[in-house]
Amino acid sequence: MLNAKRNKRGDATDVALFVVLTFFLAVSFIVVIYVNGIIKEDVIENTVLGNTSASDSILDSFHTINTHTTQRGFIIFVSIMMIGVFISAFLVRLHPAFLIIYIFILGFTIFTGAMIGNAYESMADNEILSQVMEEQTMITYVMDNIVVITLIVGALSMIIAFGKLFIGNSGGPDV
Repeated sequence: MLNAKRNKRGDATDVALFVVLTFFLAVSFIVVIYVNGIIKEDVIENTVLGNTSASDSILDSFHTINTHTTQRGFIIFVSIMMIGVFISAFLVRLHPAFLIIYIFILGFTIFTGAMIGNAYESMADNEILSQVMEEQTMITYVMDNIVVITLIVGALSMIIAFGKLFIGNSGGPDV
């Protein structure tokens, strides 16, 4: 059991997992921001809580969370996932024959990223979520450019994974 954990390595599906998790995070953050807006309007502003001395502080906190914190948190999560893909690509040892398979998987992942980007864009047509999505510029920017981001992350991970195969002994000819 312990030996199986040591031999875990990354592969080409890490980029696909990155795309799917990015979409999941974006949709989750949009839904959370929408629910926070409902709580802010219906629960705090229209009840007894809105008449307390702490209501201004609570409303400012909700505004900060809904506008700045979630967007920055999303960018941090996406950046950490990118770094994870790069580290996984660095730690894997692949035979050069897998380059063709990696390219096919990357192409499929880019195609999937296009469908996921379109799904996110179709959510903007929803009148309930469209207002929230317009306010979340960082999340919307990432999801509008998910294909380009996937291509860059996939290409860099492929360069990292297969580039170290060609680094040989630079000390001169073997004797």
